Amino acid sequence: KMRVATTAISRTRLIQRISQRHQCQHGSIPTIKIHLHDMCMSKIMPLSHSFTSPFEKTQLRLLSSDSTTDNNTNDGFMKDYSDDNMAEQLANAETTSDFNELILAHTENKNTHGASAVFYKMCLDDKTQPNVETYSILLDYYTGHPKMRGHAARAQSLLSGMSSSSTSSLATPSLSQYKKVLKCWSEALNDHLFASRTHDFFLKMLDDETIGVDGECYRHVITAWCRSKETGRAFKATSLLFEMEDERSARSSAAPPTMDLYRSVLELWSTEEKSHINKAPSILERMETLHKREPTTSAIKPDLSCYKLVLKAWASNSAVNPASAGHGARSLIRRMTRVTLVPPDAECYAAVILALSRAASVVAENREGAALARAVEADEFLSVMEDMRRKGITGEEGEEKEEDHGELLRDCFCNVLRAYAGCRHPDAGTKAKQVLDRFTKVHFEKDTQPNAEMITLAITAWVPSSEPLKVDHAADLLRSMLETYHNESTTACNAFINVCIHATTTRDHHDVKREALLKAIRAVHNLKSSSHGAKPDYLTYRLLLTACIKLLPPQSPERTRAMQNVFKNACRDGLVDHELVKLLYKNTSLETYRKIVGALPGDAASATGGSSGMTTLPKRWSRNVHVKSVDGIWATIAMDGKLVVTEKERDSRMKGLRSKRNQKLLRGGRVKY
Repeated sequence: KMRVATTAISRTRLIQRISQRHQCQHGSIPTIKIHLHDMCMSKIMPLSHSFTSPFEKTQLRLLSSDSTTDNNTNDGFMKDYSDDNMAEQLANAETTSDFNELILAHTENKNTHGASAVFYKMCLDDKTQPNVETYSILLDYYTGHPKMRGHAARAQSLLSGMSSSSTSSLATPSLSQYKKVLKCWSEALNDHLFASRTHDFFLKMLDDETIGVDGECYRHVITAWCRSKETGRAFKATSLLFEMEDERSARSSAAPPTMDLYRSVLELWSTEEKSHINKAPSILERMETLHKREPTTSAIKPDLSCYKLVLKAWASNSAVNPASAGHGARSLIRRMTRVTLVPPDAECYAAVILALSRAASVVAENREGAALARAVEADEFLSVMEDMRRKGITGEEGEEKEEDHGELLRDCFCNVLRAYAGCRHPDAGTKAKQVLDRFTKVHFEKDTQPNAEMITLAITAWVPSSEPLKVDHAADLLRSMLETYHNESTTACNAFINVCIHATTTRDHHDVKREALLKAIRAVHNLKSSSHGAKPDYLTYRLLLTACIKLLPPQSPERTRAMQNVFKNACRDGLVDHELVKLLYKNTSLETYRKIVGALPGDAASATGGSSGMTTLPKRWSRNVHVKSVDGIWATIAMDGKLVVTEKERDSRMKGLRSKRNQKLLRGGRVKY
């Protein structure tokens, strides 16, 4: 506000100097084009202000249409109009009615600046002060176009002028006019703080005892918070919703919250504020309590959409608190079928399956049996969805597009497989195989191929399995993956190597271990020889080195040769990361480590600390891996696997920070390395 006021005062002083100089040289005051709305809308002076100071008299003289002696030149107002007829009418306007007609013509053409200029010229003349019709025309125009920039602020300023005016011809603003302005603020989406401004205007209405706030006013403010992106929007909308409920409890004549308001607030909690997991269920419980208290009021009876939004809230919050989210979603959908008698649809079951699949992964860290139970529950809800699809009961209205429900069911299959893959139970692999077979053989006759993610999850589920043939089952899945999804087979190959690493859970026999390692090496070889773009990554070599360490006898020449070959291929592909070096360094003796690293071609000998005294590995070994230290600086891998930042790399980083581009970003608080 201070900046706007200073700009307006400086502009007026500049106009004064130009006028004085021009008058001394030419004997007349120049025509100066000025934007009145910049000065008047900055709240420097109220609308009912009387212009009596020398400063304001100077403005009146400069802005008067009679200040120009040249008859061929229009004044500052007329230059704002493209229509010569309107300019002529403005020059000939003498009464308030004439000005009102001009304002109405500008509003019909959506000329905000023209209408504002005519209005403020009326305010400058005591003979043509705005009347009730003037304010009504402008107020209807501003509130009728809320998405135009500045209209909500102009409408509020007009309303304030009507309230504070001492003119007896102006009536006190009515509640309907306050509602128009409130609605205009709630729809002013071009203002990034429109929800806060709507709330502030609503609080002013509450503080004024002459204004009665009803349910429509609450609805405008709650809708604004639901549309907003501001921090704390869900809390603001919920508190206003509860105020409406309390007002209804105190006065039976007060309007209760509508179902649309409840849906909007529930949808807000289902997508935002993920750290507050119990807010959406608490709103649903209040709805049920109010409906029991007033059973005749059907507007507050929770329907399927409300329960669905709460289930989606549990599913979205399952990433923050998976255990509570899974339990809450499961309890709610059971209460829907047993107590509330609201039959769930396919989307409800999909939300519960998502919450349970995330809960299975977290519970598995403490209790494997409980994690498997969550996965089995998700599988049971999946079976219910399959029955619904067979019976044709898929949507809320009993009809839904077949392809949409098929895609939703495919996602649910994927979530159930994710639950089995994350529960880390010995029986998870067998159950995941059953789910994948059920998907392939029964439900998708037109498109029976599982996607790449489903196959990868099914392979991962075999890792903790105690099945003797789990490596063979995983190999079959990997083979189908390589045949169908060529470009996405790297992740599946990594999962298969992980299954081979845990082959020791079946029988502690050297032949079984050696056979599992050979299958892992063969899978990597097939991946490298593929001509479809899928190649091993740094995780592939890390897992393969782990397989060599766990599946071959310690201190054996065969193990040393295998580890050397893996590390050699990783160096050749530029996929050596610090974790791979740590793994090799910790699981071999220093002599063996120097033998493996020193036997590599090129500059490997200097990396072992030879005559050059280097203690870091060559950078070309890690050319395809992004290696950064904790503070974000590009680092070099040391001999023991630690990350080392050289002086050259630090100087390069500081040089980047001193660049002109980053200096500009520093002024805004953002830095690019």
